[in-house]
Amino acid sequence: MLSAIGCGRSGFDSRDDAAPPPDVATPDATTGPVVAYAMDDDPSTGRITSSSSEFDGTCTRCPTQTAGRLGNAYAFDGSAEVRLPAPAGALLGTAPYTVSMWLNATTMPQTSIGVVIAKPFSATSDANVYSVWVNHDPPGQVFYETTPSGEPASYEFVSSPVGVDVRGTWHHVATTWDGTTKRLYVDGAVVASSTMQVVGSSELIVLGTDVDNNTVTLHYVGALDELQLYARALGDSEIAALAAP
Repeated sequence: MLSAIGCGRSGFDSRDDAAPPPDVATPDATTGPVVAYAMDDDPSTGRITSSSSEFDGTCTRCPTQTAGRLGNAYAFDGSAEVRLPAPAGALLGTAPYTVSMWLNATTMPQTSIGVVIAKPFSATSDANVYSVWVNHDPPGQVFYETTPSGEPASYEFVSSPVGVDVRGTWHHVATTWDGTTKRLYVDGAVVASSTMQVVGSSELIVLGTDVDNNTVTLHYVGALDELQLYARALGDSEIAALAAP
């Protein structure tokens, strides 16, 4: 487990009860995801289809379609980005949440990290209320970052152990926040946790990149599938069920 607070990351070389798409694994239908992105659609249309239209995302530099863990997936080439709407953004903040996804990363082209999903603290900050990123060195290591204070910019992160590599094949990654503790799961198992404080923001969620000080940066390279956002912290057995659909 790794937990730290500091500045700078470049040193690391209305609830909708509609059922999710049929290929999205849900451990309990009565308390399932608020929104699910099956990623079976063609993102080149510029519209990212979700389990409820109010959560549909958009893109201008869009990912492409590729074979997924279940059905199809989105492939990010190091320049693509997706914006998710304000309702989805409201799910990541101080209230309990879970984010579940499948990753199949490649080596990041930059010398630091590739951000899979992020919710910035503000348009003029480089802090994130929430982000998950894949490391360049050690390669394929996963980090779950939050900010305890927003500004001045600070970062608190936990990571998968060195040697856990999400490149080259599909791996399930989940993050939870229960109001006190955040946890990072890889392939159904807890790999890191931290008791901490978090803050919220009104910024949109972005996929495939980060937004620091109004600048798009730190692009992810690889595939993303079956993104699900819950308004509660799932338990260990529920995460394990999602990791074995």
